[in-house]
Amino acid sequence: MKTARIDPTVPDLDYEGRTPYVAYTESDVLASLVHPQTAEPLEVTFIVVSQIMEMHFNLLIHELGLVIGRLGADDLAGATAALNRTAAVENSLIASWDLLSAMS
Repeated sequence: MKTARIDPTVPDLDYEGRTPYVAYTESDVLASLVHPQTAEPLEVTFIVVSQIMEMHFNLLIHELGLVIGRLGADDLAGATAALNRTAAVENSLIASWDLLSAMS
């Protein structure tokens, strides 16, 4: 049982189990998905970057769906905001290739 915090201005860092961040983002589940199958040092890089790219593609699909919805609702500002986020995701996706450039 947790005791009451003495100073409410100090963050509570005493967690049993998962932190709220980990529980919300499932980052521990993501980390558990890396299963290298060889001794190749760059295999983990390949797996993680590939997973990141897949997540970027999922995010692009999500954002472009928002663009379509906003345009259908005649919300140009909302569509433009989603398109700007899409451009940022695309830039990040393109930059991901740099991490793989060391691989033959």
